[in-house]
Amino acid sequence: MPNRRTLAPLIVLNALLLAALAGVSWSPAAEAQSRVRGSYLMVAGSVQGGDPEVVWVLDQVNEELVAVVWNRERGELVGLGYRDLGVDAVTLRRGRD
Repeated sequence: MPNRRTLAPLIVLNALLLAALAGVSWSPAAEAQSRVRGSYLMVAGSVQGGDPEVVWVLDQVNEELVAVVWNRERGELVGLGYRDLGVDAVTLRRGRD
């Protein structure tokens, strides 16, 4: 059986670990954790007066739309715009009431 000198630090360590676990368990969820996994649809298209190589990415579950183009000089996707379709739908419904 361990003596008091070795038992006290273990009790303190266990209490600290229990407090840390309680803090993590009761903390609010982060934004990314509350987001539902999406279902995506991508469509190639264009915008008036702009680059003809636009890709529209629709997240059907979270009702979001993003337009992106490929920047050849930098070798990366560049965002053109973002729409929250859920907010747009609520705005449209309010306008008709």
